[in-house]
Amino acid sequence: MPKRNLIWVIALVVTAVVTFQVSRPPPPVADPVMEQLRPMAEAYRLIQDNSLLPVKDVDLLRGAAGGLAGAVDEFSTYIPADKVEAFGRRMEGKERGVGLRMDFLDGGAIVRGAMFGTPAYQAGLRAGDVLLSVNGSPVEHLTAAQVDGLLRDGPVGRTVRLEVQRADEAPRVVALVCQDTPVETVVGLYRDAAGKWVYLADPNNRAAYFRIREFTPSTMEEFQTAYRQVDGMSGLILDLRDNPGGRLPSAVDVADLFLAQGTIVTVTDRVGQSRHYVARPEGTYPADLPVVVLIDGRTASAAEIVAGALREGRRAVLVGTRTRGKGYVQSMIQLPGDLGQINLTTSEWLLGEDRHISRRAGSETWGIDPHVGISVLPAKRQRLAMLRARCELPAVDEEKPSSPRRTPAAMPATTETAPNEPSIGVSLLEADAPLARAVELLRSPHDIQQLLNAAVESAGQTRQASQRGAAPSAATQPAMGKK
Repeated sequence: MPKRNLIWVIALVVTAVVTFQVSRPPPPVADPVMEQLRPMAEAYRLIQDNSLLPVKDVDLLRGAAGGLAGAVDEFSTYIPADKVEAFGRRMEGKERGVGLRMDFLDGGAIVRGAMFGTPAYQAGLRAGDVLLSVNGSPVEHLTAAQVDGLLRDGPVGRTVRLEVQRADEAPRVVALVCQDTPVETVVGLYRDAAGKWVYLADPNNRAAYFRIREFTPSTMEEFQTAYRQVDGMSGLILDLRDNPGGRLPSAVDVADLFLAQGTIVTVTDRVGQSRHYVARPEGTYPADLPVVVLIDGRTASAAEIVAGALREGRRAVLVGTRTRGKGYVQSMIQLPGDLGQINLTTSEWLLGEDRHISRRAGSETWGIDPHVGISVLPAKRQRLAMLRARCELPAVDEEKPSSPRRTPAAMPATTETAPNEPSIGVSLLEADAPLARAVELLRSPHDIQQLLNAAVESAGQTRQASQRGAAPSAATQPAMGKK
């Protein structure tokens, strides 16, 4: 081949190679997340290859999702796809099922109570009844989660057949139809014979009692409705004990009823962006209405917002024990592939503008402290739980429906009760020391004001000591010492 032709051939080859190198896509860049998950994929393969029992792919994926959520913090949770709908209903204040509350002990299932007005209540099921089988399956062969699922899951209109037994009676079978029931988030002291809530804790003094069990979209409206049913109210007890929280906007709305100004709560996200919820003067309850709030270690999240805002705003005296210290907000995030969802901690809320209440590792302070520290003695907790369950039902003797029972709110000697009502034992006030103390405080508004003034003075001394760089003395510590 002539030399000139060889040169042209070489030039064409070089051009082709350069063109190919320039035009071909660049090599893929390794995804650091996928690299980190490589051991997880290997663990997945090893389980599939070596497990004695067959394992479904979806079960492994759900377990992985649950483990990821649980590793974030104690509040982030995983909801499987088949539970998402029920979870959403519950967050909106609705509950599906037959209306039973169950306790599971030593392989057995005992009715703790039947929600008023539900199919279980209409069928006459009551606390203490033993559940023997569900849809023909013996309870002893089922887990607590399976029993709960049979009582709650499934479409409206589904029939559930329960075999139950009451003490000294033969077993009987009842057929109940599942329905959606609005959850009562605001309740009173007890129901009267007609099934209506009674809100007066001290009729002679016109002191009202309202218990918020959780915060849903309907809570503020429920509270307003209950509030309007008490004429001539001289004071108010707001019971937030055992309240796990719920919807943050609902908690803000309730707090706003008692506050005319100031920041109720501040929510801040991971990048430091904040949103302030400020009280409005419109629709605020009278400022001279004495308020006592009951709290305990199970008062959490949205309930702490209300308790903390009323304390910071000098609007209420808090009685009980320190709250849980859950100052985090979860967001519902849908997972791909019909895997379900996770409720992930995505922000934190602060009292006012900047006070953290979250309980962190190694921290000695958290939550909301009461002005008056008092708790229910362990020996009386079970009795109190039983009384509260009785209070959920109309005031008639469960064993003798035609005979009225003594209202468990027989409170102080001033309470109005019919002379022919038989006693059911220990009254609610005798078992509930914090509630009894709240009633006493509302009889002496001067004591309430003194407690509020003392708290302001103590807070001021603590701030001054902090600004000087010194720890506050014992004399300036809050009423409840560190736990």
